[in-house]
Amino acid sequence: MSALFFVSMLAGHVVLGSVVLGSTFAEENPLELTLEFCQQSAEQNSKVLLQKQSLNEANQAQLASINTRYFPQLEFQAQASWQSEVTSLPSFPGLQVSPLSKDQYRFSIEFQQLIYDGSRLSAQKKLQSATHEMELKQADMALFQLKTQVLQIFLEILFLEEQQNILKTLKADLILQQKTLQAGLASGIALKNHVDMLDAEILKTEQGIFETWANKMAAIKILSEITGKEISPQAVFVIPERKEPSLDTQATLNRPEIQLFQAQLAQGEAQKNQIFSKALPQLSLYASLAYGRPGFDFLKSKFDFFGIVAVRLQVPLTEWWAMSQQKDAISQRQKAIQAQKADFESIQHRELIRLKEAQEKYEALVSTDDAIIQKRKSIAQRTAQALSNGIVTPNDYISDINAEKQAMLDQQRHKLLRLQAILTFEHILGGD
Repeated sequence: MSALFFVSMLAGHVVLGSVVLGSTFAEENPLELTLEFCQQSAEQNSKVLLQKQSLNEANQAQLASINTRYFPQLEFQAQASWQSEVTSLPSFPGLQVSPLSKDQYRFSIEFQQLIYDGSRLSAQKKLQSATHEMELKQADMALFQLKTQVLQIFLEILFLEEQQNILKTLKADLILQQKTLQAGLASGIALKNHVDMLDAEILKTEQGIFETWANKMAAIKILSEITGKEISPQAVFVIPERKEPSLDTQATLNRPEIQLFQAQLAQGEAQKNQIFSKALPQLSLYASLAYGRPGFDFLKSKFDFFGIVAVRLQVPLTEWWAMSQQKDAISQRQKAIQAQKADFESIQHRELIRLKEAQEKYEALVSTDDAIIQKRKSIAQRTAQALSNGIVTPNDYISDINAEKQAMLDQQRHKLLRLQAILTFEHILGGD
């Protein structure tokens, strides 16, 4: 089983969960690396946390902006105009009325204080908060996928390490048998071809060790890039332990996707409340102090101060019909979101069932791997003895010892695939 095949199997599933393994996260570059350390380092090194911080700051600024509308609103206005015609009054004996000026000027400061807004600003703030929560859940999904990538690389490294160790033991066995044949060659009871065949197999095994090492170094470099940590080639990757996992296929999902669906539904409710608030009356206090020509007494063609204080009531009469149409549209979108949520949950629960069956399958395989390895080891030992006595050829020995090492590799693969199924199960539940 090659490492590439194992990685392709990993890529076929969404994997990961937040796994507490007792790591010393305070260490910058520990020699013992746990899954938790790598996940937390990747999270701290990602730009998603900065994105969430920016989203929080933007949300606070937006809420503060909405709150300012509760405060008195002041506005300065200046206007100069000329009109082609003005009101004219007839002259009477003893009463001369000066013609009105066609050029007019006005400088004013206007004051407005909201008294009752029909909960419009409150609804707007709730909508802003709901939108912000939805943006945060989208960022959480990015972190979720980042941790998925970390787990895939972590498991790949674990498998490559096991493969490398098994190849090293294979090389040691081959070298031991090579020395036996060389001694036989010197005494004339072994053939030079047999020694050369073992030499070629040792070189081939060394190639496999180097290729596995190179693949591991590449994976470590990628993991270093993701976590922002300098990971030493001598670092020990700690295998997560899950001896007696409790895999409840009926457990409630706590995935960021589920939380995003819920945030979208909450945003829809906030939009409905905002639409309803727009149809309610608004009451405000209005005042204006102005200086210009003419004032309220337009018969006086001179500059003067004038002002007004008023209470203003606004009732949107046509908003009710539009409100009904808009709320219906939002309700239909909410139904679509609920259908997506239900479909997503159904898919995930089916995947939980598959993973539980996979975990039980690999656990059963692991339980019989030891017996297979012992059988293969005995066969390889007998073949090695037979080769020393010239009864079998090196090809027979190489075939049997490779079968032994493949059985050992299969055992490690089954253990890691069992672990993968468990971690994937935890990840699907969203155990962060």
